[in-house]
Amino acid sequence: MPTENRINQQKLNSLLADMKGKKCFRSWDGVPPAIFFELGNPIDKGRRQGEFSLCIMGALWKIQKDQKTIARPNLEKEQVIGAIKLFESEVLEQIEICKLPEDIIRFSNGLKITIDRNDSYEWSIVTPTQEVIFTSNNFNFIK
Repeated sequence: MPTENRINQQKLNSLLADMKGKKCFRSWDGVPPAIFFELGNPIDKGRRQGEFSLCIMGALWKIQKDQKTIARPNLEKEQVIGAIKLFESEVLEQIEICKLPEDIIRFSNGLKITIDRNDSYEWSIVTPTQEVIFTSNNFNFIK
């Protein structure tokens, strides 16, 4: 593996560890099927950006509550928005990226997002000082 990817892999592992235990204070959906989460303390007066911004773009994700699927990108917009809003005030407990057969993001209160690893999509993790963007299908770092 090239040195650049090893460095970015280490950066990613460090970011994921730092994100655990952070509370989600804002969540929303974007151009389907993108979902966004602001974690940690707000860093701006408008409470729009957090210590960590997490975005999943182009994935066919599932939101589950207590092991029951409550939303997918192809459901009614109101149902998707309602499910995404459930993450607000919940704590990020686990995040596993690029693990087969699915990526997992687990929050408190029985909320979980699963993403089938057969899809090709992008992850974006942004902090005030760094940005990591990569694709899921080959773990190719874009930034």
